[in-house]
Amino acid sequence: MFAELVVAWILMMNARTPCETSEQCETYIRPYVEFVFEDHPVTTADAAVQVAWCESRWKPWARNRHSTATGLFQYLYGTWHAEAHYWGWDELSDPSHRFDPVLMTNLTYKVVERDNGWRQWQCKP
Repeated sequence: MFAELVVAWILMMNARTPCETSEQCETYIRPYVEFVFEDHPVTTADAAVQVAWCESRWKPWARNRHSTATGLFQYLYGTWHAEAHYWGWDELSDPSHRFDPVLMTNLTYKVVERDNGWRQWQCKP
């Protein structure tokens, strides 16, 4: 158990490492996404990787030119705010938190589990 927590912490810290290119961001963020979704009850780590790549090309600062969708998994401003409140993460409802790939991955895990799949995302695995 302790070893798993250490691995999770290391992956989380790496995922928050500033990056400049898609390739660099993938190097830092993908292992965390895979770790979080490894034993997901509804989807797979491969599916989460596919959606993250399709939605943002691994760039946590990605923005949709046609909407307020932002971040690794491209949450709309209102969706991020509503989901953070729904899960009791009120302190994280500020839209600036959408740029944190760790918070976005953790929230996405919960949303996909609750919704039984990726229905809210334009990109599907």
